[in-house]
Amino acid sequence: MRLHPHLSISLILILSLPLLAGGACIEQEWNPGGFDYEFEVIGACECCYGEWCRQGMLIAFWEPHRVIETVKDPYCSPTASQSLLLSQSSDVGFMDEVFLGGTHADHSNTEGATVFAQVHYLTHPMLDAMIDEFDDMCWESSDNGMEYISETDSEWQGIYGSMWWPEASLFATYPMVETCMADAAAAQFGIPIDALYWCLGAWGTLFNMNGHFNQDEYTTGNVGLAARTIAHMGRRGLLMDAASVYCYAISMPIWIKSYFKLQPIRPNEYPFKIPIGMDPLFWSEGLNRVGLGGDNFAWLLWRLRICCAS
Repeated sequence: MRLHPHLSISLILILSLPLLAGGACIEQEWNPGGFDYEFEVIGACECCYGEWCRQGMLIAFWEPHRVIETVKDPYCSPTASQSLLLSQSSDVGFMDEVFLGGTHADHSNTEGATVFAQVHYLTHPMLDAMIDEFDDMCWESSDNGMEYISETDSEWQGIYGSMWWPEASLFATYPMVETCMADAAAAQFGIPIDALYWCLGAWGTLFNMNGHFNQDEYTTGNVGLAARTIAHMGRRGLLMDAASVYCYAISMPIWIKSYFKLQPIRPNEYPFKIPIGMDPLFWSEGLNRVGLGGDNFAWLLWRLRICCAS
C-alpha cells in the first residue's frame, strides 16, 4: 500500500516529535554562594582624564559577568532566568519549538558528528549589582547590559558562516584547523593562545559561527557553543574588554580567550573555573546528569578585570 505524500509527512512527524522535542525542561532558580574572585594587587597606578588625574592601586581579579545557557529544549532556562527569554518564548508555537530543538548526531567513526543547541546570553540581578560595584571602584563603565537568545536568530540555526564573520571560510580550512593543536596543548595549562582566536583548544574550533558544533561528545559540544557565544557577542559589539587598558574599558570585537573562563552550574555544578579549551577529561565527569535536566546546560562566564581602583 502506498501512502499519500501528505499523509506520509504527517506520519513521519507524529513518529519523530517525541525524539525531536527531547526531554522535559527542568528549571532551577540559581542562587549562587560565594565567589572566588582571585584578587591580586599588582602595584600603584595613575589615570589621567585631561588635566585631572587620580591615583590608586592596580588590581587584577576574575569577575562573574554573565550566565550562558546552552539548551536542547528551545526557550528552556535551566537557571530560571526571566526578562528577554520568557518574553520571546510566549509567542512561539509548538511546531516552531520542535524545529528549534537541539540535536546530537552521533556517528561510530565520529566523522561528521555534530551537536546543536540554542544559546542564551543573559544578565542576572546579582551579577549586575556586583558589576556596578566594581565599575564604581574602578571608575569605569564596563557593561552594556545586553542579552541575546539564539532562537530568534536565523543565522544561528544555519549550517554555514554568519555575516558577522567574513573570515570564516579561511579559518575553517584544514591547515588553519591544524594550527589549533598548539592551542589545545597550551589550554591544558590554563594559558590558551590568544593569537589563535579561531581555536577552542581541546573543544574544537570557533567556525563556522552558528549552533552546529563539530563534536561527538555532548558536554564538550555545549561548552564549545558557550565559548562561541562569547566571541559572537564581541563581534556584535556587545562585549567589553576590562583588562587591556586599566583606566577604562574598551570594546572587544575580536575576543581575547585568556580573559574568559567558564564554570558549569547546570545541570550539575562544578566548583572551579575552566580555561577556554581545557580537555573535558579534567572537569566533565558526572556533569550531564539526566535526572537533573540533562542536555540543558548553564555556564557562569568569568571575565578578567584589571583596573586602577581608588
